[in-house]
Amino acid sequence: MTDPNVQDRNVGNRGDVIKHAALVALAGALRARNPGLVRHAETHTFRLHAPLPDPARWHAAIPAIPPGPALDAYLARQAPWVARGLYRCSAGLAADTLGAPVRLLLAEAHSPTHAALAAALAAEGLPIEALVHDAGALALLPAPADPAPLLVHVDPFDHPLAYWDTVTRLLTNWRRPQHDAVVLAFAYDKATPLTWPAPPADLLPLGRLDAPPYGLAAWASGGFAPDARAALAALGWAA
Repeated sequence: MTDPNVQDRNVGNRGDVIKHAALVALAGALRARNPGLVRHAETHTFRLHAPLPDPARWHAAIPAIPPGPALDAYLARQAPWVARGLYRCSAGLAADTLGAPVRLLLAEAHSPTHAALAAALAAEGLPIEALVHDAGALALLPAPADPAPLLVHVDPFDHPLAYWDTVTRLLTNWRRPQHDAVVLAFAYDKATPLTWPAPPADLLPLGRLDAPPYGLAAWASGGFAPDARAALAALGWAA
């Protein structure tokens, strides 16, 4: 019997909607500035897409996002999947939005989900640069010969502080200082608003979104920060 992933029942909830709308907005803004190679890293990938257990719950969560082009961009990516009874998850949305050329650095600890993710990546022909079980292993990967702009999505079961060493090492090893970088962190915590950590490496705070029990915050490199901040402001984020 396959070991079930407890996250399967949460697919398409309000937390997914608010974090994935932000991810699509940031990926779109990053790609607009960077026509060449961009990398995307995730600390907890889950799946590329998953069965949507309750489409009505997804539709009910949409009003959590202010209407406008930012919401439209998310709906353009997600609505076709929902119509098929599926939900496109974060790595899939990021890859779809960034387009080519993109490379993925992914971690997924749950073994059956990890295997399903590997199969889905192969089936879609997505360029996977690393797929590890433990997010900490991302920090141990050797630096590439071709550093590039980087989008990091921190989506843990526990507080994002647990992954800050990994995030910092990714930023140091996988990009050069002149490259754009952005980090989006999500947490589930009934005590929101959360106390977020200091910005990793050379990044600036972009803002936060407190939507209890969910909390999000983001940071970006200086040159990219104005565009990234505007992208998130369109989704109702506070500065």
